[in-house]
Amino acid sequence: YEDAANEYMNETFSADVTILGAQYSFETDGFGSSSYDSDAEYDVIDVSNASDLQAAAKAGKSVRLTQNVETTDEIVFADDAALYLNGQTLTVNGGKNAVKADEGKTLTVYGSGTVNGALYANKNATLIVNGGSDFKVDSDSIMGWAVYGGNGATVQLNGGTYTASQEGPAIQVNSMMAKASLSMKDVTVNVGSASVLDSYGVYSNAPENVLENVTVNAQYSRALYFNSESSHVVIKGGTFTTDKISGAPNPT
Repeated sequence: YEDAANEYMNETFSADVTILGAQYSFETDGFGSSSYDSDAEYDVIDVSNASDLQAAAKAGKSVRLTQNVETTDEIVFADDAALYLNGQTLTVNGGKNAVKADEGKTLTVYGSGTVNGALYANKNATLIVNGGSDFKVDSDSIMGWAVYGGNGATVQLNGGTYTASQEGPAIQVNSMMAKASLSMKDVTVNVGSASVLDSYGVYSNAPENVLENVTVNAQYSRALYFNSESSHVVIKGGTFTTDKISGAPNPT
């Protein structure tokens, strides 16, 4: 106000102001829309060590890494949450364990950075990756997974490079339940050097599968395998390469 009552004239005023907002450039709602910030996260916990990360995940909180973090145990997000890699590296038991969305929950992974370990959606869970320009998953899981979706799971991978070093499917949705689905866009999948025989780049039982601009480097394994007669599969562009499988030069 330009004017105030006499008792307040010539006095000063100060206030602490906190702005609650976190619109990242890679968020899918984006600028240019009147509701661009409708899905922005502001209740995000900054974490720099394994104990704080584990505690936040068990509480179902969204987190942002401020340093590289190494942990021995798997990380399970107990409620709907977001993981902002923020250009850092998250290592889970040397790459052998996983970062998981708990049963029926949604985990969204944002930004550039590296996950040494697998990304995992439990039963009826949703896993979404909105990867930055340099997002990577390097997995040494004994099951071969870089990404896994359980019964009824929804897996959406938008960007990133996914490498599995052990024998098995690098990307797998292991469910024929009606709600299960796999969506991949602008993704590269690598079957690692220790996993070149009897493995898969992408293995899905899901009823709905959409691959857009996906590259699979399968070496001596199958690039794609959709293991359900009822699966609906849409492939838009992409490159799928393999040398052979069980002696037969068949990429899918």
